[in-house]
Amino acid sequence: MFLGQLRDSEVLVLDCQSTGASPEHGHLLELGWARARACGPDSKVHARLVILPDGEGIPNRVSRITGIVAEDLTGAVEPHTAWSHLLDDAERIASRNGYGRGYGRGYGRGYGRGDRPPAVAHFARFESAFLRHLHQRCRAPDEFPLDWVCTHAIARRLLPELPRRGLRALAGYFGFSVAQLRRSSDHVEATVFVWRRLVELLEARGIHSFDQLRAWLHETDPPHAERVYPMPREKRLALPDRPGVYRMLRDNGDLLYVGKATSLRRRVNSYFHKRAKVPDRTLEMLTQARDLSVTVTESALEAALLEADEIKRTRPPYNVALVEGARGTWFDARGSGPLPARDSLAGFELLARGAVDIAVLGVSEERGPQLECFAQGLARFRELHGATSRSELSRLGAALWTPDADRAELEPEPEVAEADPQWDPDRVVRWLERIVRHAALTLRKARWLCALTESTLVWREVGFPTRLLVIERGEIQRCSTVAPDAVAPQPVARKLAERRRCFAHSSRTYDRLRVLTTELRRVVAEADRVSLRLGRARILDRARLARTLRWV
Repeated sequence: MFLGQLRDSEVLVLDCQSTGASPEHGHLLELGWARARACGPDSKVHARLVILPDGEGIPNRVSRITGIVAEDLTGAVEPHTAWSHLLDDAERIASRNGYGRGYGRGYGRGYGRGDRPPAVAHFARFESAFLRHLHQRCRAPDEFPLDWVCTHAIARRLLPELPRRGLRALAGYFGFSVAQLRRSSDHVEATVFVWRRLVELLEARGIHSFDQLRAWLHETDPPHAERVYPMPREKRLALPDRPGVYRMLRDNGDLLYVGKATSLRRRVNSYFHKRAKVPDRTLEMLTQARDLSVTVTESALEAALLEADEIKRTRPPYNVALVEGARGTWFDARGSGPLPARDSLAGFELLARGAVDIAVLGVSEERGPQLECFAQGLARFRELHGATSRSELSRLGAALWTPDADRAELEPEPEVAEADPQWDPDRVVRWLERIVRHAALTLRKARWLCALTESTLVWREVGFPTRLLVIERGEIQRCSTVAPDAVAPQPVARKLAERRRCFAHSSRTYDRLRVLTTELRRVVAEADRVSLRLGRARILDRARLARTLRWV
């Protein structure tokens, strides 16, 4: 093992991506590395995608995590080539660190036990398994040429109180601007940063060399410590008991998360009171959060709308809902919409076109009924309801659904899990009825959202002033305090086609008005007063708004 100084010695920082959790269940997919010093400048990161064995592919879950897809492997190299390139840098480290003996070319580099270059990785056990396996595949005659140093093992002993010590959590805790850490190069950059901060903490404990580090790791068990959050307690306790939007920040100012609250003090402090069943993603975020920024609003409704818009604008890494990515807002071939997904009305449209195909049901051929069974069910459906055209089916869907129905029944049944699902004509009828009910509700929601694009709202929540919200073209134009007896002004009149165009380019307007709809349900139940105006004469007081919201 290498016995040099932590601060001055060059190390090889490594990361692997693979198609499985171990060499027995997957293959090396990407190898990244960099030469780095604890006190040196930023290091150049190298990464090589690796050719997979014949017949092997990238599992979908791995592509989702890493972003690597099959097309990316066009420029991939053989595993032994990537390993050789990495060992070239290990050789340079050996030379720079002044090892006493050299070594030959090829895969067996002739390291002695005292001169193996230190290889730093987070959760080094993972990298060690794949690289030892690769070393053996290369038929190297020598022992494994790297000496592992695990930053996670060090952090467990130095920082036992942190909620999480994964690479993303730890790098963010130290102030590194962590993105998604999808590729090996991302992981290597973060590990270099973490290594440098850990060396500072080790030196503060009097650990200056690799032999001291090895002895300390061997002799010191990870202590059991009560969870301590980096967020200063006084920051969160000083928050107002008012509605608003809060932002979790790293100490370098990076935005982590945006949330809304009816009480900023209660909501933010609730994160730090829970000790059990806290999601790992939340703990990872709280490990990095050291600062807060808040915006106080005059109502919880305004806080919800501000949150939705700010998430779209800033794309915080720990917000999943309301983040605008590849998702869009859709319209069908007739221009109906906005729809939440491209295929929202797929089965309904096929049924309206008279298709005699199980594609109407939205299930695979393996899970669907036989064609004869489907045809019998479709004939029985038409005999029962007599609806064939799109407008007739839409009216049928509205007639079949009532606001008191179980909303779960609106969705088409999921593909059944049985190996041999049983179908009969009656089941086909029930499935078709669900499809038209779901379509009717989807179209009703679309009309409602279009109506909200030009609207005015006057409401008063308990303990707060009366507020006026004006929406034009789906955007918030004004939000102000008004007199207690104020009447909602008449909104701008625009044709349906113009209203639909408000949703054309992104999901921002769709999500904003969807959030407003959710808040209106709460306001109807809790507020002192509410009045929504959708046109010259269409004014919805509490009772009428409550009835309308039951249908959307």
